[in-house]
Parts: sequence; C-alpha cells; structure tokens
Amino acid sequence: QGALPEIWSYGHRNVQGAALNPVTGELWANEHGPKGGDELNRVLPGRNYGWPTVSYGVEYSGGKISDSGTAPGIEPPVHYWVPSIAISGLMFYTGERFPAWQGSAFVGGLKSQQLVRLKVEGDRVVEEERLLSGVVKERVRDVGHRHPDGGVLTRAERDGKGVGHIVQLVDRYEHTGSHLLRDVAVVAQHPGDRLRTDSCTRGDVTHRGHEQAPSSSCSTFL
Repeated sequence: QGALPEIWSYGHRNVQGAALNPVTGELWANEHGPKGGDELNRVLPGRNYGWPTVSYGVEYSGGKISDSGTAPGIEPPVHYWVPSIAISGLMFYTGERFPAWQGSAFVGGLKSQQLVRLKVEGDRVVEEERLLSGVVKERVRDVGHRHPDGGVLTRAERDGKGVGHIVQLVDRYEHTGSHLLRDVAVVAQHPGDRLRTDSCTRGDVTHRGHEQAPSSSCSTFL
C-alpha cells in the first residue's frame, strides 16, 4: 500500500535471469543468495520476496540472517539451493528436439560450472537434474535454445569477462524408469581454439524426497 505503481515486487537480492513461464504466462526469476540460498521465484505483483530480512543463506562472515527461510508475509521461493550454485541465466524449454524437457526451466551455474534442469509442474519444481558437471569446466553464464531445431545452447566463460565457449546440447534424450540418461554431444567453440566435441552419457537426478547417485562416462575428441 502506498508503493509507486512501477514497483512490481520487492525483496529481491540480485536477480540474474528472468523468463515467462510458457504455460501460465507468469514471470519467473532467479537470484543470487548470500552464502547459500540461491532462489528461483514466481514473481507475483505486490509480493515481498524477503531480502534483506529472510534468506536460506547466511552472511559471508557466517553470521545468521534469519532463523528460517520463510516468514509471515514473505513469498517463499519455488526452489532454492544450499549450498549456492552461483546461479545465472534462466529459460523455459519450448523446443521440439527434447520432448521430455518441454516446460522445464534451465538455469546456469557460475562457480558450480554446470547447467541445471528443473522439471516444473504447475507452480512447483518436482525434479532437479545437473548437466555438464565436469564436462564444460567454465562458468555457465547464460542458457537458451535455438529455433527451429530446439537445441539447447549455453554460454560459458573462462575469466568472468565473457571469454569462453558457446556450448550446444544435441543428440537424443532417453527416459528409463525414473532414471534420466543422456547421450550428449557438447560442441564447444572458443575464438582461436579448434572445435572440440565431448560425447557424454550422464545421469544425475534429484527427485523431490530422494537423490540418485550420479553416473557419467565422457570422451573428448580434439
């Protein structure tokens, strides 16, 4: 009440990515937490998202910010990470190459050097999958997909200044029971480098309530 009309929401710390959910049309955004507590939020009008009074993270000194990550009047995140993955970029997948990814949210990881897929059902995240861990040993700055073929693209950087690779995930996607397997050709290109292809099969999935052990086998061709 009494807020300026151009203020949509408040209590955000450091927004890194924003995208419209293709199913609902709602704005979603991700943001850095302090030490721990990276968040993915549905950004609803007039809502308070907590910062600086509520967080799942702590101060960089180790000091406590709040007793809980939630509080009355605070809109809770759809998903959060402790420890932080140093979140970056956000997209919802609407391509046709990977049908099982339809509607999933993808976020990049800077310090964690990975791509994270989040299976979304309604306003909830029901599954988290870590991709490219140990394959692209650079900070994943952004993520998108290319029309019309729907290949997933990420931009990775070596030095925090935007110098790095454009990485495309291609090939096939399989779902066997509750375990996700991927044969991925990662095409990584850097100015002055030869084209490199990493061919990997990976499975690293966290379902709501339990975690499966990761498995991976990768080969690199220079």
